Amino acid sequence: MERHERQQLRNITDEVTGWVDQAHFALAHRDEVTRGADEAVESLRRAVVALRRDGTVDWGAMPLSPGDGRLLGQVARHAHLPSLAPAEDHTLRHLTTQVARSLHDARSAIGARRFLAGRAKRDAGQAAAQFVADFREWGVSSGLPQLLHRLTSHDDRMFEVGVADVLSDWVGFGARVADLGRAAEVIPSAVVADLPASIRKIEKALQEEVRYRAAALSAGQAVRNCEVRRMLVEMPVERLKEATRDRLRIGPLTDSGITTVQAVL
Repeated sequence: MERHERQQLRNITDEVTGWVDQAHFALAHRDEVTRGADEAVESLRRAVVALRRDGTVDWGAMPLSPGDGRLLGQVARHAHLPSLAPAEDHTLRHLTTQVARSLHDARSAIGARRFLAGRAKRDAGQAAAQFVADFREWGVSSGLPQLLHRLTSHDDRMFEVGVADVLSDWVGFGARVADLGRAAEVIPSAVVADLPASIRKIEKALQEEVRYRAAALSAGQAVRNCEVRRMLVEMPVERLKEATRDRLRIGPLTDSGITTVQAVL
């Protein structure tokens, strides 16, 4: 390989090395932002309160306070990451793996190490250098430098998100919790401030209903018992004979002065 060819390859490998560094940065940054957003959503999900009826969730609430704006900001930060198509993601990961390895191998063909390397290693280095050169040509024609610039130069500020904006599209939180319900809305805490007291009143009313029902049943039973006793007091003992189809002899009872069914009992 001539000197000018080696210099040309050095320029190419330097350029592609810069691409690899940018790709590493972009992927690491996206992973960090994604992880932060996922953890924020999971933290807020743990506070959800679900009301069930007959085993089915009828209504759910996610309490939010001003302090949760930091977590919502993490979600909004992720929502504003530059878009990355699957093919573009594949290219970045190709850069940080195979291309990065080829850059390492190519140095044995263009660097000072070529004087110490054996023929097989030099040949492998030249093949790797050619691979890097071909990739660089493809990358330029495919707009790879522009993609890397877009991913590494966007506005990465932390967003300040108020609780009232939690369902705004620009925050991106609503889409992440869509499984919790289709009719989500933001309700001021003042609207439900009296809810605990109301629940206690309802529970007390239900308990009193049970007590009053039991008292009514007991009173009804007492009236029934009293009425039965009155009827037995007035019922002549001869009715026992009718009830037993003349199998009961009541003569001994009447001879003993027992004249009513109540007296028998």
